[in-house]
Amino acid sequence: MNRTFWSLILLVGFVLWASVSLAEDVKYRTHIKQVFDAKCLSCHGSSSPEYEQFGVEKDKWLKQGLGMKMDSFRQLTNFVVWPNTGAVMRRLDDGKNTKDGKPGNMYQYLGDTGKKDKRIFPCSSSGSGFGH
Repeated sequence: MNRTFWSLILLVGFVLWASVSLAEDVKYRTHIKQVFDAKCLSCHGSSSPEYEQFGVEKDKWLKQGLGMKMDSFRQLTNFVVWPNTGAVMRRLDDGKNTKDGKPGNMYQYLGDTGKKDKRIFPCSSSGSGFGH
């Protein structure tokens, strides 16, 4: 019985170690930035206004096809942490996570809705957008 107990402990320990070792964290530079640069930078890049400036002259910037500047990690985090927690996720949602089934207003710009990385788009039922 003592041997069975230690074998079970060893097995559980190995499974836990393997699951942690094989898990890969999503990192901005490795995962998010490449998707953002390909799909979002043309409207939210260096020529875009800062958040405050966009808010003051929103119509002007929208007529130019520009949104708020998000071309760095710092700027992007303004839209995923308080006070704008979830703003980017709601805008990129594919609609399968909402009551009305309507996709977010930026979902259309994601392009190919084929296989998306579930680490980057974790809450979408299709893997192509964000949930709430």
